[in-house]
Amino acid sequence: MSAKRKTVHRARQLILGYLESVSREVFSDFPRVLTDLVGREHGVYALYKKGHLYYIGLATNLRTRIKNHLRDKHAGKWDSFSLYLVRKADHIRELESLILRIADPKGNRTRGKLPRASNLRRDLWKGIKIEQETKLIEMFGSGIKPRKVGK
Repeated sequence: MSAKRKTVHRARQLILGYLESVSREVFSDFPRVLTDLVGREHGVYALYKKGHLYYIGLATNLRTRIKNHLRDKHAGKWDSFSLYLVRKADHIRELESLILRIADPKGNRTRGKLPRASNLRRDLWKGIKIEQETKLIEMFGSGIKPRKVGK
């Protein structure tokens, strides 16, 4: 009799490849090398000025999108970039929003939306309120009844 082996399923990685802290001069000096590496891949990118995060964006064609920033309103405001190739374009917008909300770069006007996600702040508030009332009862006796806090 042979023992059955468990099959281990590993999640495929989200990030397929990345470049970090690369000079903007790569676009003018080595465009072919960059194209060979990145091609028309989709992902998230960051623009930096003197090592400080300036702007975060997403693109379905990273090379072209970052290259456009050499001539648009952000042109003189960044000197290096990072990019992250993402497996599927499905979650790029959500990923960008998450990063925008955490980093809050000054070049971005929007904060990023998480439309299908639940803001847990209200639930946290309710939970803390119940815990506080329970603690008060423990400290001062059962003369105080906790209020029912509904969802």
